[in-house]
Amino acid sequence: RVDGGVDASNAGHIAAEIRRFTKAQAPLIIDLSRLEFLGIEGFQQLLALNHQHRAAGLYCNIVTGAAVRPLTRVVTDHGLPLVKSVPEALQLI
Repeated sequence: RVDGGVDASNAGHIAAEIRRFTKAQAPLIIDLSRLEFLGIEGFQQLLALNHQHRAAGLYCNIVTGAAVRPLTRVVTDHGLPLVKSVPEALQLI
């Protein structure tokens, strides 16, 4: 789960931490439901992470929230695997 905000100052660090979990080659759920702010840099990192997961054939879902919705409304062709809750993501595994 990522709390607080993701902007240019921390997007790379947060993405690097998430990539540590992907090394386990296990399903991944990124919970952004409590995120207060998501800047474009954080959104770009999500797109890159999603691309890497798909290329590696790994399961990943992103739990959306209020901070994610404005960007996904503007960028409608994002391809991110969004779900509304962690239980929903677990059901899809």
